[in-house]
Amino acid sequence: MKKAISLLPLLFICASISACGSSNQNNNPTIKIEDGKCQPIYLNNRPFAEHDAKISNIARFTVYIETDYDTDLDGNNDLAKAFIQLPKAVLENNYKVASIIEFSPYTASQTDLDTEDLMEGKAPVSDEELYQKGKTRQKTSEIDLLSHNNSIDKSEFCYTVGDDEKTLFYEDAKDCDYFITRGFAFINMGGYGTLGSDGIETVGAALENHAYACLIDWLNGERVAFSDYEGTHTVKASFSNGNYGAQGASYLGTAAYQLACMGLKGLKAIVPTAGIASWYEYTNSQGTAQVTSPNCSWLSLYCSSRFYDENLSDDFINRYGGYLRNMNEEELNANGDYTSFWAKRDYTTNVKPSCPALIIHGMNDFNVPVRNATLMYQTFKSAGQNAKLVLHQGDHLAMYNNDYAYSIDDYKESFFEVINRWYSHYLYGVDNGIENFPDLTYQSNVDGLFYSDKSILDGEKKIINLSNPSRDTITSKDMKFYYVEWNDAYYDRDDNNSISFNLGKAENTMQINGIPEINLHLKTKDIGRDNLQVSAVLLDTYEEDFPAFGAYDFYPTEKKLHDQKFDLYTGKQGYYRCLLQEETKAKMITYTTFDLYNPGAHAYGEQLPRTELEADKTYEYQAYFEPTTYTLEKGHTLKCILFTFDPGLTTKQGWLADEEDEEYNPAGDVFFTPDSWTTTDYYGYTLDMSVAPTLSLPN
Repeated sequence: MKKAISLLPLLFICASISACGSSNQNNNPTIKIEDGKCQPIYLNNRPFAEHDAKISNIARFTVYIETDYDTDLDGNNDLAKAFIQLPKAVLENNYKVASIIEFSPYTASQTDLDTEDLMEGKAPVSDEELYQKGKTRQKTSEIDLLSHNNSIDKSEFCYTVGDDEKTLFYEDAKDCDYFITRGFAFINMGGYGTLGSDGIETVGAALENHAYACLIDWLNGERVAFSDYEGTHTVKASFSNGNYGAQGASYLGTAAYQLACMGLKGLKAIVPTAGIASWYEYTNSQGTAQVTSPNCSWLSLYCSSRFYDENLSDDFINRYGGYLRNMNEEELNANGDYTSFWAKRDYTTNVKPSCPALIIHGMNDFNVPVRNATLMYQTFKSAGQNAKLVLHQGDHLAMYNNDYAYSIDDYKESFFEVINRWYSHYLYGVDNGIENFPDLTYQSNVDGLFYSDKSILDGEKKIINLSNPSRDTITSKDMKFYYVEWNDAYYDRDDNNSISFNLGKAENTMQINGIPEINLHLKTKDIGRDNLQVSAVLLDTYEEDFPAFGAYDFYPTEKKLHDQKFDLYTGKQGYYRCLLQEETKAKMITYTTFDLYNPGAHAYGEQLPRTELEADKTYEYQAYFEPTTYTLEKGHTLKCILFTFDPGLTTKQGWLADEEDEEYNPAGDVFFTPDSWTTTDYYGYTLDMSVAPTLSLPN
């Protein structure tokens, strides 16, 4: 059994390390170092919505950076808008500070437009067709940033769009006040296709990264930016000290990771949370599609806030509609398989990250699967970079957000403070020991505390022969499911749509830290179609109720703790939040899905090609479960259960053919999957027990 080691002593050691030893930090008037991290020294006297450039202590302004491509074919190279916040004293005294950047297509607002309407009748436009060169703008007279800040109208970054008049965009920088008051510049950028910028939103393609990289170029003094869209003045990043960090949750964490793979000068550290390493691994798994609609084309339009610009030309709308159509068709035609469309959006192969990473992910994240975090980690390690992996019991969430944060260890240190140490070390040269943070830090499913271990990828595995299946042939015909049933108890059942292996009660507490895998031999007669999904789960069951995170509906509950606080900055305290356990008799430990059309043995993260199957011929399959850290307590029973397809995982929000039904109706409720992905006919498969299936468990 693997013994968990408390993280708390290490945190105290890090906190006690002297902040001395770096001339950079001792002689830098922009920061104050205590306890190994930057302390608040600047006041924030005006909240975002009440910003007044004349009296606010925080400078807030936008710049427009020229890129190298004219993706919308208006004749000029596209501009990308960036929003910058930093202490005004930095501009007044010509100080140099480090910058923390969040690249987010959400930051300028989102749309609710329909992809079908825009795609109809449009000629497809590929990624490659967007690499068009336009005219370079003429340089104009320069304006200093203090004057630019004092003259800018706050409507440049503080505005409402659409029907939601309560939404103030650019305020979604979740943690800007915490870092700005500690001597960092904080920068948000939406990129191509967002409101205020030119171009087309390409969702994970290299072109999207180019716009973001142009911001880094400007900070390095190597690219032109303008004070406004019209190009009235040029502006230089006079505040930049040449050191940058990138961070954010979900798409923001994805962009930070993608930029780290570009080898950009000055990008010294990133903190991706719930981010995507490979866009294929976001919506697919081992040959099978896990989302029942083309996600990339939908997300592109959702993030294309440029549509709030009333001056859009018909030429742009037609060109963008053609691009959406191409994305839509590429994703549908891939049908769960790994194609060139996905290869262009895969940042786990043929890349070499050039900076350290503190990677954070929730083990109950059913939006961006946790495998993305381990693929990031693996890619950084392969490149020789210092990478740390922090896994918590939450779902698709940020562990810090403006006025609250979660605790890293029993309220001794918040996630804000851990990240502060990370940036203080890598951006300001503070000697605080954070580079020796454990490679793996995980939150226990039993007591909710954080523990440390070696790399999640390096553990030995115990091979268990699976025997005595509950049946050897299953079919999707009798599967009964509707949304309210999608919880862990849903898996603990025995019917014709599942094959169950009971591994017996644990004689001792067992720690599972790593990536379980299963090897089995299957055959089917239902050939001539595609995306025949096989799902498998590892399940923890017990005769009596036991506490677990997210067992009821896979989304852990949480609460704000008003009696647990930390200092956000001078004059304002932040609150802790915590995840809550609920009582259950069954908890899913981890899961996997794969396609019967993609047989074979392979390495973790390696994609297998589609194989044309022969009816009733046995094929070998090797599938990797989602990475996990889980404590199976003494007396609990471990089960491995096979299904046809898992409707909850397939749609990521549950499945019901007719959402008005309160009960399953076998006469009317059928599989909800697009015709171009798979048939609605029933299918099944048979387990060949002549070769015993095996389960490999990390221990």
